[in-house]
Amino acid sequence: MKNKLYYYARGHTAKGMVNYWESNAKDVEDVYVFKHPSLSLTSQLLQDVIAMFDGFGQVEVVMSPFGKNFIEGIIVRDYSIAFMDDYYINREVNLIDFTQGMDQTLLQDIEQLEDSIKQICEKTYEKFEKSLMIHDTLENLFLNEMSFQQADAEINRTITELFSDVQKKKDQAVIYERLFGTKTPDGTTDYVKALIEPLQHRYFIKGRAGTGKSHFMKQIVEQCITYHLDVELYRCSFDPDSIDMIIIRDLQLCMFDSTPPHEFHPTRKEDIVIDLYDIALTPGTDEKYADEIQRIEKAYKQEMKDGVHQLKEIKLVQQQIDNILRLYANKKKEN
Repeated sequence: MKNKLYYYARGHTAKGMVNYWESNAKDVEDVYVFKHPSLSLTSQLLQDVIAMFDGFGQVEVVMSPFGKNFIEGIIVRDYSIAFMDDYYINREVNLIDFTQGMDQTLLQDIEQLEDSIKQICEKTYEKFEKSLMIHDTLENLFLNEMSFQQADAEINRTITELFSDVQKKKDQAVIYERLFGTKTPDGTTDYVKALIEPLQHRYFIKGRAGTGKSHFMKQIVEQCITYHLDVELYRCSFDPDSIDMIIIRDLQLCMFDSTPPHEFHPTRKEDIVIDLYDIALTPGTDEKYADEIQRIEKAYKQEMKDGVHQLKEIKLVQQQIDNILRLYANKKKEN
């Protein structure tokens, strides 16, 4: 994975499908779109393009939310060029249309199957949305036990620690919005470990739902904007209004929500843990609301599980699309 940066620009969330391609490709001059209904084929084409750029700088590999092994695009910033498997940005692109010349009946059959995928997604998002609504009641429970004064004091202390010797850069800050993982038809995936591994300063933010982990990182991002430092902002794949991680490469620093389902533990003596539960929550809160916490967690996890199970149905439809295309290709060879 050397010289390759893996992340998601789209994802299945409780707010529906989110798309952050515009944020990541806004400074890229040349954009190419491979148009073909088979994700297997376009993903292989993108793999071939990645191989072409091997040894020519960093390649950002944008993974597909429709399969853990599918790639939906790449960006090579050193050459200001991007490739993707569909129209994810609202601007002029260079279209390479592999559907030209295909039988219209075939394309109509595939369109119907693609519509069924959209219907599966909508049902999935309904489950995720319900799960988030239940989860919000858990956040409200902990919010009532929070000391915002103590949380703000920790934020201010960290800002002073990080930015006291930082010089303001000339150019304005660029914020790249992304996801480090998402739910896919193959299950939940993430690239947290690979993203944080090369960074020198790693902050592990701990704490219960509603204890201000996302707010903490938003305040750091605001400082980066003030000092004109670029930020990779990784949104939560459950609730995209929240932040799960930020990376500030000028400071060789990452800060992330290190709680389930993406909990990691420090492995270096330089790693820093900031536990907002210990810092700002009333002692004994978990014990006080133990039964209620258990009930809420069970309910929202069940809705999430049902949604993920629903998403898996997409694999069968994808296989149908590939089978139809395979039969069509074989028939053409015979003729």
